[in-house]
Amino acid sequence: MPPKPKYTKDQLIDVAVDIIRADGIKAITAQSLAAKLHVTPPSVFSHFSTVEDIREAAIERTREIYDTYVQKGLSMNPPFKGFAMQFVQFAVDEPMLFQLLFASRKDDPRFEEYSLMEGHTEFILKAIRDTFPLTEEECQELYIYTSIFTHGIASMTATGACLFSEEETAELLGKSCRGFLMAIHAPEDAHTDMIPRSGGHVDRIDAAKYLRRK
Repeated sequence: MPPKPKYTKDQLIDVAVDIIRADGIKAITAQSLAAKLHVTPPSVFSHFSTVEDIREAAIERTREIYDTYVQKGLSMNPPFKGFAMQFVQFAVDEPMLFQLLFASRKDDPRFEEYSLMEGHTEFILKAIRDTFPLTEEECQELYIYTSIFTHGIASMTATGACLFSEEETAELLGKSCRGFLMAIHAPEDAHTDMIPRSGGHVDRIDAAKYLRRK
């Protein structure tokens, strides 16, 4: 009978997550795990059959960590903005875990797949409905627009490209949301007729045209 492992399954997963925090998921190997646990490399397979199984468990634990941020955000008032703030905060606190979940190349990089992967669409849409007097289609639009904008702030933070204070993040999210709400109610042609063109005369933009409600 093999000797009883000196660590629990949860401890092994926690060590794997710590390795992701420091060096990314590819750094999870039998050797790196063994070094952290102070055991021999073969011993790390007491709870899992392969390194890939350990990596998958570490990803699942990462999702659980992210979920605590989501739940905190949705408990705030208003919950829609609370979620966005906590999405960014996750990137601030856990940049490598954020990049693992939200800034790595996907096999199917459509927004629909991103939404499924994020995993909280139903709750975010409910938060939007509870906050704004919008149709279901408009709620979907606002969800897509704000998700893309919020992801941009979080990605800049996680990669160290640009850092924002909590107050700056709140202001950026608030102003962008108001802008998206105005765009949703703007005339249809206003959504695309400001696409930049090469050369030609530069016209001044009639701001009132784009802020006018239907």
